[in-house]
Amino acid sequence: MFVGQELEGTDFVFASLTAVYTVLWATAFNATGGIRYASGAYIFFNGFLNVIVGLGYKVLLGQAGDRNLQAPRATMVVYCVGMAALFVAAIVARALRTQKPLLAGLRSTEDYRHAAIICLVVGVLISGITTLGGGNSVVSMLRQINKLPQLAIMLATIYEIRRSNGARSLNFVGILSILFVFALGLISFGKEGMLLGFAAYIIAAVIEGYNFPRKQLVGTVVAFAFFSYYLVPYSQLVRNYRVATVSGNLVVAIHYLSNLQATREEYKTAIADFSITDEPHLYDEREGFMDRLIILPADDNLINYTNKGNVFGFFPTYASYANLVPHFLWPSKPEFNTGNVYAHELGELADEDNTTGISFSASADAYHQGKWLGLLLLLPFDIFLYFIITDTVVGSARWAPWVLIPILDITEIGSQGGLSSPVYLSFYGILGVAFMIWVIKLGDSFVRRVSHPPRPTSPSVQTLNPISES
Repeated sequence: MFVGQELEGTDFVFASLTAVYTVLWATAFNATGGIRYASGAYIFFNGFLNVIVGLGYKVLLGQAGDRNLQAPRATMVVYCVGMAALFVAAIVARALRTQKPLLAGLRSTEDYRHAAIICLVVGVLISGITTLGGGNSVVSMLRQINKLPQLAIMLATIYEIRRSNGARSLNFVGILSILFVFALGLISFGKEGMLLGFAAYIIAAVIEGYNFPRKQLVGTVVAFAFFSYYLVPYSQLVRNYRVATVSGNLVVAIHYLSNLQATREEYKTAIADFSITDEPHLYDEREGFMDRLIILPADDNLINYTNKGNVFGFFPTYASYANLVPHFLWPSKPEFNTGNVYAHELGELADEDNTTGISFSASADAYHQGKWLGLLLLLPFDIFLYFIITDTVVGSARWAPWVLIPILDITEIGSQGGLSSPVYLSFYGILGVAFMIWVIKLGDSFVRRVSHPPRPTSPSVQTLNPISES
């Protein structure tokens, strides 16, 4: 990375800070115990998606690393200090966490198959209920914690790898679950939703040590190219036509999916009037999915804005902890959409827009809230709480499969969830895992009762003693 940046004319200080960051990232990742822990996954995706992929791709494009950034040196300093804070949090959490998780795992390989089937069936039912059930608080809570279809993918993958001794990784339950999650992503017009099922499969296979065949790797590259070329424009364009009903969204999805080339052309026409210089950007030209995946330019914009004297304060963190209290216990609890408020500060959203927002990393968020106090105290404290709670409750994938759900959550928000996401996952993330374990236990008990009903007991026979003569 350093040599490539220097050959392309990158500022020496920026390139050096990038190298320092990479070393800190790798060292902090190793300090957690690796990708099998939620803490290791958080550090991995935080650094990999924020810096490694974004700037590595820029080297391949032949562009200087610091070009197009507003405060490149300041941004990399914030990133380095932030990763050092994660390193400290990882060391302390590893020293204090329990050896084995509090939640026990499954007993046998066959239990993984049973659990995967239960997760798929119940997950589909809950998805139907939450889709048709409106927006009340119970439905909203179910929608947030229902990751059963994704867990079905991971359990089915682990089962197939273990059953075949590493020869296969997919079976009928896994394929059906992936297709279901992908279909939900198509109808909801979300890129993350479309990729979530495939991410669940890859995470489970990697953690289980599966050796991907060459044909499968080539197929993955081709599928990702198809996704970037057609489905990313589809997602960006069609979300503007979202309606309130599932049937209406299904009609919209079918219309635009029936001719993906026309959909891509319509998207290109829609963005033709907007110059790439109208918004923060990392690359010289639009790079499709990479522009949506990398949040370094958004962080750079926020850090530059903060350095001009615009320090927000710690209310966003207060609000994130306050929102852990259920609404029925605290009806007037503070509401705060960090991405929306920050985007309004930066002038990136219309005044009347109170729902959408821009994603930022935890380091940039902490810096905007309190500059160096936020980076050196607030960031490691919040991350430490997430590490110690999650690693203690669900532990490592070596002991139980439940950690796969927090790891999957982190692939979505580990790099761009700000400081509020670790707080949320520390409570509601663990609550969701407990809910899914309860569903599996209840489903397994129901199946066992149906398949092996208790035998009726015969009435007891009393022995009659002969009547004795007086």
